[in-house]
Amino acid sequence: GSLDIVVAPEQTGLAAERITLLPPGAYAVRQALAFPGGGDAAALRWTAVCLGGGGEIWRHLAPVRPARGTYRAQISIPPGCGAQRWRLVASAAEGVAQARILHFSIVGAPSGQPGTHF
Repeated sequence: GSLDIVVAPEQTGLAAERITLLPPGAYAVRQALAFPGGGDAAALRWTAVCLGGGGEIWRHLAPVRPARGTYRAQISIPPGCGAQRWRLVASAAEGVAQARILHFSIVGAPSGQPGTHF
């Protein structure tokens, strides 16, 4: 349910990728972020697409602050989108020694239902 991501200075790369088989509907997505004290924050960008040509269903640039935070969003899985690919790209700014994110998780649930980790 969590990742420990370390990003070298001036680098960008795929930090995680996941395939889900969520049924169509509205979902609440929660991201929990924690940054170690004194470190620089990395930029995080999520994208989710329908596999099989359905196109992009969600894009999110996580707010970057070197502090703990929880961020929520709403997404909708359209009919005909039987499989989804989630990609998380992390990047560090120029001049940082090392960017790191601890205990990153993304949890989704149909609105009003218990959450499950993607």
